[in-house]
Amino acid sequence: MDKVSVRLAGIDRAIAQFESSSEALIAPHRDQIDEYVIMYVKGFGNEINVISSFRDLYFNSRELLDYLLGRLNKGTSGSSVQTPRDFLPFFRRLVRGEFDELELDTIKFLKENRTFIFHIRKIRNLIKTDPSLINITFNTNEFQAQMELPLEQGDVELLSALDVSHPEHAMERGSYAATIRLDVAFPEMKQFWLVALQHLSNDGL
Repeated sequence: MDKVSVRLAGIDRAIAQFESSSEALIAPHRDQIDEYVIMYVKGFGNEINVISSFRDLYFNSRELLDYLLGRLNKGTSGSSVQTPRDFLPFFRRLVRGEFDELELDTIKFLKENRTFIFHIRKIRNLIKTDPSLINITFNTNEFQAQMELPLEQGDVELLSALDVSHPEHAMERGSYAATIRLDVAFPEMKQFWLVALQHLSNDGL
């Protein structure tokens, strides 16, 4: 398999592990949940199996993001605007609209999903540096990962371009809260990459 196929297979494995681990976690509590329950909260802290699948999901996605940026960089080298390989320089220029003139579906797709790709980077970094800051809960009949994502130097200027609640408060405290709906995030990530890679192919890159 090529490196893209390996990363996509890693995402498939993460999805399968999450489905198995999350079912094992909630199985003892199924009798407390039925169609009449609209809010049920159970905390699992840093449950290692779910954290492991969450890690694999975002680590493989971060590698695919690097691959995508590399392909864009190479494919736009002969144009009036060459995209950077590194994420932050790329992202800053993306949200400013500097690449719009390229008229690439891949650029349009990434711009529309800018908060999504920003979270790929931020969450991957958090898992790498301190996974203990991620709290797994079962809330409103779904699993969630709750965390506080630190803002690094250069991130603050990007908040206005992201779908982040109360950006002014985030700037004051140097971080912002994020809740990832895991039952949605795992299959959504695979679909995101299938669409992104298809756009890349359609753009001839």
